[in-house]
Amino acid sequence: MNFFEILLHPILYIITIIVPLGYGLFVHNIFFKSKKSVFFEIGSLGFLGFSFILLISLFFHFFIPLTDYFCLFILSLGLLLFFFNISIFAIIFTKYYLLALIVLYPLSIIFYPNEDFNHYYLPYLTYIQSSKIVFGLGNLSDALIFSQNSHYDIYVFFKIPFLAEKGFSIPGISFYFFFISFIISQIKKLNPKENIFLLIILILSFSSFTKLRDIGAVIPSQFLMMSSLIAGYICYKFKDKNQYFILSLFYFLFAFILRINAIVILPIITILILINFKNIIELIKQHKLFFSFSVLLTLLFFLKNIIISGCLIYPIQKTCFENNFYWSVSEEKLETKLASYQSFSKGWMFYAREKLNLSDKYIWKNYNVKNFKNVEEYSKSNIFFWSKYWLKDPDYKKILNVYLISLFILIVVSLSNLNKINYKLNLINIHIFKNREFVFLIFAFLNIIMWLNISPQSRYGGYAVSIFFVSLITSHFLKFITSSKEINKLPIIILVIFSICYLEFKNISRINDDFFKIDQNTYYFPWPNYEETKEGIDYKKITINNLDINFRIKSNKLFNGDISSENKYFLLCGNIPFPCTPIKTKECIKDIEIINSYIFIRNNYKEEKCKKIFQNNMVF
Repeated sequence: MNFFEILLHPILYIITIIVPLGYGLFVHNIFFKSKKSVFFEIGSLGFLGFSFILLISLFFHFFIPLTDYFCLFILSLGLLLFFFNISIFAIIFTKYYLLALIVLYPLSIIFYPNEDFNHYYLPYLTYIQSSKIVFGLGNLSDALIFSQNSHYDIYVFFKIPFLAEKGFSIPGISFYFFFISFIISQIKKLNPKENIFLLIILILSFSSFTKLRDIGAVIPSQFLMMSSLIAGYICYKFKDKNQYFILSLFYFLFAFILRINAIVILPIITILILINFKNIIELIKQHKLFFSFSVLLTLLFFLKNIIISGCLIYPIQKTCFENNFYWSVSEEKLETKLASYQSFSKGWMFYAREKLNLSDKYIWKNYNVKNFKNVEEYSKSNIFFWSKYWLKDPDYKKILNVYLISLFILIVVSLSNLNKINYKLNLINIHIFKNREFVFLIFAFLNIIMWLNISPQSRYGGYAVSIFFVSLITSHFLKFITSSKEINKLPIIILVIFSICYLEFKNISRINDDFFKIDQNTYYFPWPNYEETKEGIDYKKITINNLDINFRIKSNKLFNGDISSENKYFLLCGNIPFPCTPIKTKECIKDIEIINSYIFIRNNYKEEKCKKIFQNNMVF
């Protein structure tokens, strides 16, 4: 630890904010021009800038590796665009945004990333920085072809070569900042009674998203989902808010590209499309450049997926083309892979422990025994069957907390507005069922039903749909029980402050535990510690058709599960040079060839040895 390294951390944090803003304003001026556009505020400009950086990343990676020099050029250009327009940002960047910037900073200080970082994200970063796009990448490691890796197509640019190279988690906090900024901007625009809804979302967000290590690449898409739902609500409530319809669609598209679980908010998107159907053609004509940008971004995303996996969306089998592209991932494997993720999220591991009398923390073997549902069968079971096992997973408590906090908010605010409650109100006579807002509420509830059906885990969209729904319910109830147009918002403001204090306390305590309770950890402060690997101990190099492959071998570093067992563990590549894959995967690689400097990898899944490896451990 030295002063220069400590100083670099907040500098990189600020860079991850101002570079997207620089690109965002640049793109905004091309697409919308008018400062009256709903995109012309800090949150939307930031998200717009991130989407443009993603487009740059996807496009150029088809042709070149995203090297340090290329990333530094893109980063520098973003900085120039920001400082060139700094007078504009000085006007719109108010004290509230500065406060949000300061409040969120402690989240960016972490000692060690989560397990997903060494399994998915660090290997993916190593891949895109050292190689251009690889055909059939999923046949080497399917950890590299999931949609959530799109975050790191963005994050790869946010480092300062040789100076600050371990800050890849920090842009996740930038998404958090832009989400909070978007809410702040909308609070200013809506009337006092309407913005209670947004204040409740703030409280629930500060209370729920408290650790960067837990956030990883899971939460940014949920911030976009909530932003899409908020914009959709404004569009639905105020019929003339056509730009909010565009904003909602854009946020939904961006969230979907970052994580396909964003599909769970499709019910709200559907009703927005239906009520704006007559205007869609006109809106496309008015904003043809922006729609062209969105279509191009989507096409690049799908093209990338086809090249690396043979699927439009991995691992959804119906979107794959095994018979058309010889580098495609095996469709037989895909069926089990998708079923495993759905089943894991619905409590299959708890079901397996109970039915097979197992004590393992993780169960990755796809057991096929009598009177037992394998992952394919379990994923198709109804909610009445799997819910009792799902409730054994502590994750549901995170969602339950959202509902309990909202109930607490409702009680506190109601008690502080006792003199404004209409006690003569007859609930039977409330014409709520004739109110178009109730229709919107029904569709918001359908989001939750869809989430429960597809992937009922907090990290798979559960926070987004739950926070939005309970905020909507709570704010509507408060409006209905009070006869006054004005509600005493002081209790809500106090609760917002309490939630911020809770966020700060959690992170200051975590930083103290991570860095300062163990003396040797202070050496890394405020940067994370990436566990180093060594050739010959943690991996070995094998040449296949003139291409060196780094095969991860069993060691006491970077693993998950029981490393002493035969199959109850999987190995993480971490920072091992690309290409890297666990040694067992060698049985599943049929051929590797290089054509016009592009790598093509074919799978060997039809061989029994490969099938057995996968059925014994579905993570492979």
